This record gives sequence, C-alpha cells and structure tokens, in this order.
Amino acid sequence: SEEPYQIGNVDYFIQDRALNRLITEEREQKRLDSGRTYSSQKLRKERNRISRFLQNRGFYNFSKRFIEFQVDTSVGEHTVNVAVMVANPADYQRHRQYEIGQVYINPSFQMPDTAAKDTLTRGDYYFISDRNKLIIEPEALLSKIPIEPGTLYQSDQKRRTYNRLSQLAIYKFVDVRFFNTRPTGDNKGKVDCYIQLTPDKQHILTRELEATLTDQNDQFAA
Repeated sequence: SEEPYQIGNVDYFIQDRALNRLITEEREQKRLDSGRTYSSQKLRKERNRISRFLQNRGFYNFSKRFIEFQVDTSVGEHTVNVAVMVANPADYQRHRQYEIGQVYINPSFQMPDTAAKDTLTRGDYYFISDRNKLIIEPEALLSKIPIEPGTLYQSDQKRRTYNRLSQLAIYKFVDVRFFNTRPTGDNKGKVDCYIQLTPDKQHILTRELEATLTDQNDQFAA
C-alpha cells in the first residue's frame, strides 16, 4: 500500500487578533501535530475543535466556514505542511463577541399560541405564561437553566439547557433558541435567549383542574 504522508510544519494564519490570542492559548489541544500521520479526518477534527472552542467563548456567529486549510505536498519525503487560516467576516473587520442579554421563558407554550400572557420576572429572567397554566415554579425551572444573562454566550450551554429541561417528564417539547443580536460596543454585542416549553397534555389538564378547584374554594370562602 502507498506510504502515508506525515505532517511537517503546521502554521496558523488568523486575521483577528482577539481570536489569534485565544486560539494560540489553546494550541495544546490542536488535532494537527508535526510528525503524526496526515489525514483529512484530522483537518475536520481541527476545524470542529476551533469552531466549538470559539462558540464557547462568546463568538455566537462564528462557524466552520471561516476556517480553511492549505496542504502543501511539494516538500517531498512523504511530508505535508499544513496552513490553518481563520478568516474575518465580510461585513466587518473582526468577529463580534456576544454576551447573553435577556432570557425569555414560556413554560406553557402551545400552538397556536394566542392566549393572553402574564410576564413574571425573576431577576433578569422573564417568564411569559398564563398564570393558571404554570405547572412548575419558576425557581425550579431556573435551577435547570445554566444560561445566565450578562455572561458570555456558550454554545454548550444551549445543549445543557435542552438536556436538563428534557429530563423533566412534564414537558413534551423543549426549544432553546437565540435571537435579536445587537452591537453594544467595539466588537461586542448581546444576544437574547428564548426558551419554549410545551407541557404534556396530562399535566396541563391536572393544572387546570387544580386552578378550577382553587377558584371554587375561594368563592365558597368568600
């Protein structure tokens, strides 16, 4: 079989100084090391590593499409030199780093979602729901949500939030999204989080029955 190529020099060319500093500090985690066997799979792993690393450091809009590789096989002796290039966005010179703005939670989302809503606040979290359809206390929900206003956006927090809320048997569907990005300063910005939770029908009926009985008891007491 054909002798595999070995990785020679690995050089990084990163246009954004902030990204260059972060990626350089994390270079020990790289998937491309001189002297190791070259493969296209290693390139994919390095692209995924850099993308995930930056998305967990506030770079909400960063994606793998900003990362390209140049592989030079002309050095001979079955050796390849690899250049890793991280480009800037086309619309502005540097990548913007985002903090979490507001977090909106609808714990009783239904389609079509046309019912009148109340807004309950717990610090910087906004619960948008019909009070009679709250099947779990806001504080209990917040204990399952690691996304925190004022902290840097982290893509892994979205996955953790989804997993934790999905473990609650009372919800049939869980949706975690980020919207409304806006600049707040020099290459800084904020992005809001929207969490929609669709309860299981059995829990909705139970909560509505409890609310009806409570209203009736209040009427008798009056």
